[in-house]
Amino acid sequence: MEIRQLQYFVEVARSKSFSRAAIALGIAQPALSRQVQQLENELTVPLFYRNGRGVSLTSAGELLFAHATDILGSVSAATSEVMALRGQPTGSAIVGVPPSIGRVLTLPLVQRLKERFPMVSVKIMEGFSGHILEWLLNGRIDVGIFYDDPMTHRFVLEPLAREWLYLIGPASNPDNLDDDTVPCDRLFSLPLIMPTRSHGLRLYLDSVAMRMKGNFRIELEVDALFSTLHAVREGMGYTVLPHVSLLNEGASDQFRFWRIVDPDLVRIVTMSTYGHRPDSVPTRQICRVVREEVRSLINAGHWQPVMPTPVPTGAGAEAEAEAEDER
Repeated sequence: MEIRQLQYFVEVARSKSFSRAAIALGIAQPALSRQVQQLENELTVPLFYRNGRGVSLTSAGELLFAHATDILGSVSAATSEVMALRGQPTGSAIVGVPPSIGRVLTLPLVQRLKERFPMVSVKIMEGFSGHILEWLLNGRIDVGIFYDDPMTHRFVLEPLAREWLYLIGPASNPDNLDDDTVPCDRLFSLPLIMPTRSHGLRLYLDSVAMRMKGNFRIELEVDALFSTLHAVREGMGYTVLPHVSLLNEGASDQFRFWRIVDPDLVRIVTMSTYGHRPDSVPTRQICRVVREEVRSLINAGHWQPVMPTPVPTGAGAEAEAEAEDER
C-alpha cells in the first residue's frame, strides 16, 4: 500500500467520481482506476460501489477512508514541520467560514497570511455552520470558523467572540420602528425573510420563539445572504442577521438596523481544528492569524469579547488605567 494510492482513493471518495477525481489530481482516468484497482486487489475487498452516476464507498471503503485521512494528515503535518525547520512554513490548509463571517474576515485573513507565510497555500470554503461541521468531520477542511450550537459538543472548540443579532430592514422603515433597539417579541408581528431550517441561524431563532411561545410571520425563506439583503432592500420584509453582514455592503445606506433586546440575541463565534486531526504548522499559523483578526474586529466594535470586560472602580480603576498605559 502506497501513500499515492491512499491519496487517489481519498480523492475519489470525496469526489464520488473517478472522472472528477482524475481532473482534481491532474492525471488520466485510466491510470487512476488502475491504482485504485491495485489497492482493492491488495486488500482483497471492493472499496467502491460503481454505477452510472458515480461511485460510493462500501463498508470496507468507509473504514479505509477514516484511516487514510488520518494517515495523509499525519504525512502532511510531518512534511510541513520538517520543512519548517529550514525557515518559512510551507504546506496547505483549508478554512471553512460562514458567509456572514466571511464578509469581514476572509479578505484580511488571506492578506495577512500571504504577507507572513507566502509559502503556505490557503483555500477558503464558504458554507453554513452545519456544512462546516460536516467538512471538519470528514477531513475536507483543516480549520472551521462557525457559530456554536448544541451540535458542536463533539468538537474541541475555541470561543472567539460574541455577536449581537439585529433586525435589518429597508431604509424607508415602513413599520416606523423607533430607537436603535427592538424587543424580541416585536419580531412576531413583522414580515420576515428567513433562512430555511437547514441553517443554524434559523434553528436558533426558532428555539427563541419556542421559549417565548411566539410564532414568526415568515414571508419568504432564502438561504443566500446576497438574495436576502436584496429582498430586504426592495421592501419585501425584514431579516435577522449580525451587523457585520452589512459591512462592505455597497448600498448599506439603504438599510436600517435595530439591535434585538428583551432578550438579547447573541451567538458565539468559535473555531475548531477538530480534536483527532494533527495540527500542522500551516494550520497552527492560520489559527494564530484568525485570533489576531478577530481581536481587530472586536477592537473596531464589530464584535464583543467572549467574556464581557468588567468595569474597574476605585483604586482598582487607577491601577487598571496605569497597566493599560504600560501596554
